[in-house]
Amino acid sequence: MSSTQVPNIRTIENTLTIVCQDEAGVARATQVAWDVIRQFELFPTFMPEIVPKVTVIEEGNNWTKTQWLVYLNKVPYEWTAEDNYFPEKLRIESRAHPNARYNQFSAFWQIDHSDKNVRIQHFMCFELKPHIDKMNGPVTEVRMKQTSSKMVEAITARINLLLTES
Repeated sequence: MSSTQVPNIRTIENTLTIVCQDEAGVARATQVAWDVIRQFELFPTFMPEIVPKVTVIEEGNNWTKTQWLVYLNKVPYEWTAEDNYFPEKLRIESRAHPNARYNQFSAFWQIDHSDKNVRIQHFMCFELKPHIDKMNGPVTEVRMKQTSSKMVEAITARINLLLTES
């Protein structure tokens, strides 16, 4: 009798909200947020301790192939991802190629807005390789949550800085 291993898929979600004075402020904050989030290769300029390197390997109309180096509590994680941009939906979807640590890894950034708020959502879904999951699954999940939270904080600070400069 053979046993089938059920995948242990983990998800992480972080959301930030920017409160604006009026519709013009919402429009401006939405554009600044989109400009910040869609330029992954600039992440190292404002969060080098978390994301020291993102390299655009290939680029097309509304897609990129990127190579990432991210530190999860000082442990380096590297992957290559295909990123699809949907400007009309203010959404970016990324899917990493399987590697030594992950069977699958996907993420998205979504920007939504209302009368006086701009909401930015970062969502990740991943499945670790069974041997990694068995040894370090819960610890890796905590590190991923912490890192995602730090990324969202850094992006919030960057957006706020750009909004106050103009």
